[in-house]
Amino acid sequence: MMEYTPEGYAVADAFQKGMAAYQKEPLVLYGTGKNTQAVLNLTKGFNIVGLLDPNLAGKVVYGKPVLTLEEAAACTRRIVIIARSTVVPIIFRWIHEFAREKDITVYNYAGLELKEPEDAYDRSGLEYWKHSWQELKRKIEGHDVVSFDIFDTLLGRYVLRPKDLFELMEQEGGSGEVPFAELRRQAERESGYAPTLDQIYDWLQSNGMDEGGRRRLRQQEFEWEMRLAYPRRRMIKALRYALSLGKKVVLTSDMYLSKREMVQLLEKHGSSGCHSLLISCEEKAAKGDGKLFARLLEEAGGSTVLHIGDDRFRDIEPAQRMGISTWQVWSAYELFMASSLWPLLSDERSEIGDRLSLGTLCAALFEDPFALHEAKGRVVLNHFEQLSCLMGPWVLSFMQWASKRLEEAGIKQFIYPSRDGFLFYQVSHVLRKAGLLRGVDLVYAKASRRAVSTSSALEQENYRAYMKKIGLRHERPTAIFDFVARGTVQHHMERLLGKKLLGLYFATVEHPNDMFPLKDHVLSASHPMEAEASWDAFTLRWRRY
Repeated sequence: MMEYTPEGYAVADAFQKGMAAYQKEPLVLYGTGKNTQAVLNLTKGFNIVGLLDPNLAGKVVYGKPVLTLEEAAACTRRIVIIARSTVVPIIFRWIHEFAREKDITVYNYAGLELKEPEDAYDRSGLEYWKHSWQELKRKIEGHDVVSFDIFDTLLGRYVLRPKDLFELMEQEGGSGEVPFAELRRQAERESGYAPTLDQIYDWLQSNGMDEGGRRRLRQQEFEWEMRLAYPRRRMIKALRYALSLGKKVVLTSDMYLSKREMVQLLEKHGSSGCHSLLISCEEKAAKGDGKLFARLLEEAGGSTVLHIGDDRFRDIEPAQRMGISTWQVWSAYELFMASSLWPLLSDERSEIGDRLSLGTLCAALFEDPFALHEAKGRVVLNHFEQLSCLMGPWVLSFMQWASKRLEEAGIKQFIYPSRDGFLFYQVSHVLRKAGLLRGVDLVYAKASRRAVSTSSALEQENYRAYMKKIGLRHERPTAIFDFVARGTVQHHMERLLGKKLLGLYFATVEHPNDMFPLKDHVLSASHPMEAEASWDAFTLRWRRY
């Protein structure tokens, strides 16, 4: 018999009860995760005709076809979103306009009909915002034993989802022809109750992985865990606060890494000094069914216990059933979903590089579980590093795109006009070390509108001499960068140089200025004035104009 997580059982039960009135009607489920699988297998009497997942359309998952929205509209009037409560509003915002046009009603997994809020960004009423750092300290003060979950509570990872780690390993070399990421997830599911990492790799070896690959990849996985983890500093502070008060501190985690490896990871990020470490694979007990919390109570020896964790179904509800007091902190990912930046997650599963960029941004903005409390979901940038994490992927993506366009066009010189071009000029030199922009001369030029648009013959001649001095060669095919532009600088530079330039723009303010004949030789990464264009951050959806 297939085992499901406590969350899976809870979702299936809520679906059975909440959607009972629509049992005989054709239903489409939005989602292809484990909870969807639980709904399909644990509920009875429903006519579920298909699933929705924009990245898997056309495939078959759990024996059901994955449909496009148009295909779903042809066979149902009801869509049910199978996702966590923090994710449901985001998915609903993606599909509500389509659903309204097609007269489709959308529900959460418990059968609640979803309606569009007046302000799609308004999450100010969330109960979570009411909890504060001072309240957490008082909670710690009131208990003898304080237990902390580890991942997504004390530590985060520079990826959106844990499974991204396996895709990074696959890209790094994987295991030859074996689709490592998919197999690694399957191995964890098939390796029994609370498996160790060694048991997971035993399963992989028994299913075709050679001994050398097993040793190499097992070691790589631990190294990736060390590399990707970062401390959630406010929660590390909470741990140290508990220790300073003389509380017994226990770390309680569902994890396949050994206790020795977990100690290495924790010490690296300042989480040492705890009295006990309860790891599911070592204790052969998990949090979700309460068995690991039973071990925690044994450790407590009758003292009052507080457990702090992020997961409602693995930390909060099971601990409460065991009579343990709880405090929930949201993971950085959940905070991202609840923030005003939620649209950036609309295509989160497209490419691993995009998810890594988003994971880095997530860590920079939301490693503090109280980051959004004062602004109630509105993102406030408090230091330059946060701004750099927000803008960095855009800049890097643009330069990768520009490098391809330069190669395709056979360009040998790339002009970066001063000020707006400075950052991109610097990034270009970094990319050159990584093998891009080879064979292209990078020319940083002082080029104000006044300097390049002058009508004075003497000033024009002086500027041509200046361009020659900084290394610009007239006979070479040349491109010019601009940040947000409509072609003015490019037009005047072409006039001065007496040749056509290829314009590579980060964005155009409007369609390239009609007063300048540039349309045929301008490439723009984004165009805010076009209905089809959007700032789909980190997805590299560049368009040509």
